[in-house]
Amino acid sequence: MAQQPLDQLTIGELKNKEEVLKKATPILGISLVLMSAASVFLTVRGGFGVFSILPVIFLPLFIANVQNLKKIKDELVRREQQ
Repeated sequence: MAQQPLDQLTIGELKNKEEVLKKATPILGISLVLMSAASVFLTVRGGFGVFSILPVIFLPLFIANVQNLKKIKDELVRREQQ
């Protein structure tokens, strides 16, 4: 399902997306830190494996969430100024 552009969403929908991303992004960030620590530990202890690359795989998702949150905040500010 394709996402609608932010300028086509209502203010309520934007605030709802912002709220969800505000909760999900820190949780994902904490998960990345824990995965990174576990990855280093498991790599040192047992060598390179699948768990060694998991933080690298999830990093783009975290970056995308941060960027989307910024875009939503900018759109809300733009609409409040109109």
